[in-house]
Amino acid sequence: MADSPEYGARGGGAGASRRAVLKLGLGGLLVAGAAAGGLQAWPGASVEPPLLLQVLSPRTHAILVAVAEAVCPDGPPWPRPSALGVAAKVDAVLARMDPADADQIVVALHLLESALAGAILDQRVGPFSSRPLALRRRSLEGWKISALPVRQTAFKALRGLCATAYFADPRTFAAVGYPGPPDFGQASAPDRQPAQDRALWDPTASPFSAPGADAAAPPDGASGGASAGAAPPASPLGSPPSSVAPVAPVAPTAPAQVSP
Repeated sequence: MADSPEYGARGGGAGASRRAVLKLGLGGLLVAGAAAGGLQAWPGASVEPPLLLQVLSPRTHAILVAVAEAVCPDGPPWPRPSALGVAAKVDAVLARMDPADADQIVVALHLLESALAGAILDQRVGPFSSRPLALRRRSLEGWKISALPVRQTAFKALRGLCATAYFADPRTFAAVGYPGPPDFGQASAPDRQPAQDRALWDPTASPFSAPGADAAAPPDGASGGASAGAAPPASPLGSPPSSVAPVAPVAPTAPAQVSP
């Protein structure tokens, strides 16, 4: 079954680039041919896809769901990969990858799913996605230790993508005893401090002043300048200690006379 074109230009099947297939080498090309016949003759499991898929098609999305269930933890307290939308998250990651690399993942999913390729290489019957969980894990273990480097590489890529999407979900943190990233007190802090609000709306207010310490307004009728005889404002640094005597300026001295 070829992928539908409405699910992106890199949906796999007939849409997979020729360069992506050639990168698999001669052995991968032969298996790819077997995969195409197997997919048409024996369809796999059906999974309701999300509303929006960017790279995967409904077919390859269903295959990836079966892969995620086989490589991610199973049973309580672990949440199911399908409940976390692992396959959809991997699809979003593929959309940000180089198109040629994303095509490699799509081709690998087709090879893994093929009933004919599985019968030739793994002596298994039926598509990968329709097999029980234990048999799917056995098939992936065969890819992990396969004599074909392309299958080993594909296994590492699929497992890495699924595991990363799974354990990055906060709903898995409790199962591994991870409390989550620290917030450094930001969760209980207000969005804006009072001093920041005063500085934002009152140009005369200093953001470093204490709350409510507004500048005193001059009395009515008084000019804005300093009144005669008034003491100058105190320095913010304060006056020097009384025990420290002021330093007298050094008087200039005449240059020394040099006798001939």
